[in-house]
Amino acid sequence: MLLGGFSKTYGIPGWRLGYAAGPRDVIEQMTKLSQFTFVCAPSPAQMAGIAALDVDMAPRVKEYRAKRDFVYEALRER
Repeated sequence: MLLGGFSKTYGIPGWRLGYAAGPRDVIEQMTKLSQFTFVCAPSPAQMAGIAALDVDMAPRVKEYRAKRDFVYEALRER
């Protein structure tokens, strides 16, 4: 089973956009549950999620890692 989302990876918190992949019987039950518990993500958010899959996040990950390391080193010395 694979569950994922876009909020943290692509910096779009609040969009509540995610995905699931897994055995057909499990996905069918998840689909049934979702039909009776909430509405789906708006079409523009779904299209943005598809477009986001083509974005290379490596440069941003590198930037955040550098910031994390900077803070870690500053706090470690205390």
